[in-house]
Amino acid sequence: MSEFLGSTYWRMLGALFLNDEAFDQIAKEKRGVWQAIIVVVLASISTALGHVPEYEGLAILPLNAFLVAVWWFVFAVALYFIASLLLVGWESRTDFFSFMKIAALGMTPAILRAFQLLPIVGPYTYPLTIAWMLGCMVVGVGVAFGVKSTFKVSMIIALAMIPWILIEYSLLAPR
Repeated sequence: MSEFLGSTYWRMLGALFLNDEAFDQIAKEKRGVWQAIIVVVLASISTALGHVPEYEGLAILPLNAFLVAVWWFVFAVALYFIASLLLVGWESRTDFFSFMKIAALGMTPAILRAFQLLPIVGPYTYPLTIAWMLGCMVVGVGVAFGVKSTFKVSMIIALAMIPWILIEYSLLAPR
């Protein structure tokens, strides 16, 4: 158990430092599914904590965490299919489940969103983690599909963000 948690910790740390080996390792390892689930759960709870409205309190936390996980899943699926369609002809080294593990590891910076509760650093946390997550996704998609061009990978991620933006503004927009 401690070996499993230790490898999870080091992979998350590798993702934070944009280390492509961390993404490659999680895709290849069978236990990587559980590590990916741990990252998504921690990131979802941290993001939900940072978005708890004062008037609703912690009662809304489970629903917000669930919506964040759904947001991640829709974005990851869209990213996989768009990347698969547009990268035909390049070496595709990944299957759907390996890519989902890579996409989950790319969500590691969202764990820092719990710092949104702090008064001084709180307002800067969300934009910082969004940029950091995009950097992780560029590295992860590049590793998954064997593409070295940062520009190509960035354009694919931009296309996949269209459903993400629609979900973000339809579900999380103020009413």
